[in-house]
Amino acid sequence: MEAVANWISSTFVERDSDDGFVRALPRGQRPRSGSVALAVQQYKRHVAQTSNLKQLSEKSLGATSKKRPRIGSTDQEELDKQLGNIDKWEFDVFAISDLTNSRPLAAVVFTIFQERELLKTFHIEETTLLNYLTVLEAAYLDNSYHNSMHAADVAQTAHSMLLSKVFDHQLSNLEILAAMFAAAIHDVAHPGVNNDFLIDSGDELALLYNDRSVLENHHISTGFKLLQRKDCNIFAQLSPKREYRSLRKLVAGMVLATDPHQHLNNLGAFKSWLENKQVHRTLGKSILLDDEMDAVMVLQALLHSADISNPCKQGNLSRNWSKRVTKELFAQV
Repeated sequence: MEAVANWISSTFVERDSDDGFVRALPRGQRPRSGSVALAVQQYKRHVAQTSNLKQLSEKSLGATSKKRPRIGSTDQEELDKQLGNIDKWEFDVFAISDLTNSRPLAAVVFTIFQERELLKTFHIEETTLLNYLTVLEAAYLDNSYHNSMHAADVAQTAHSMLLSKVFDHQLSNLEILAAMFAAAIHDVAHPGVNNDFLIDSGDELALLYNDRSVLENHHISTGFKLLQRKDCNIFAQLSPKREYRSLRKLVAGMVLATDPHQHLNNLGAFKSWLENKQVHRTLGKSILLDDEMDAVMVLQALLHSADISNPCKQGNLSRNWSKRVTKELFAQV
């Protein structure tokens, strides 16, 4: 299993010959959409290949006094200003991408982990988180829509939604950690084509996952495999049987719920749940989540909503996303 993580990191990142630190490959040098079969072949040829991924340091990333990584920013002051809007619905992820040299995911998710004190709560080292986010972002392909900017947008949107007072004191820290992690990995290594395309073309991923939520299973698998490197395991301090298993189950359920083919079924189940909870009587107030299944239902709906929230954003952001998703859709035919 570790060999897969090794291959992903060696395929999508490079190492500086002087300091040995990991760097994300420039966007133009990464595999492009539709390259799944080629990627699998490359993995088979490199399955025995190993590499040393050294920890990123504050020096190498140029951390600021606010402990936010520069991540190649051309204007740190403006980046800090934009990241100061991390809680807002109108957050501009396109501006973040421009300011970080196409590395918005690392900047956004690192900031969210800081704002929510997840690093402190779960004893996550900053360098370990930066290591993981660097490799994760590099594993996102250079697609028009399903790229690391989309992942950053979904993570920020989910974070913003969770700030609603209806969630006050209703979710545990572990559930929030799972939600942020699921958002970050939910489309990693997306080939730029949909499940139907992979199934109809007999792609190896479709064969691997038996035509069932092919991409979603692929994203989950890839996201967790990247954790297997010692210097990328942000969950190293979680208890293996209780916390980690619970988190993994939550994350898998959330990402699987983003499968468009499950939309109507999940929507029907969520509506029934809302009726049973009589949420309409407490609109604008906290939702009482009585048990773990209630939290699962809410978190799955939340990530799916964040994933397709583009039409609900302000005009310029919504139009930009619409152009991108249309371009990617027509590129697969």
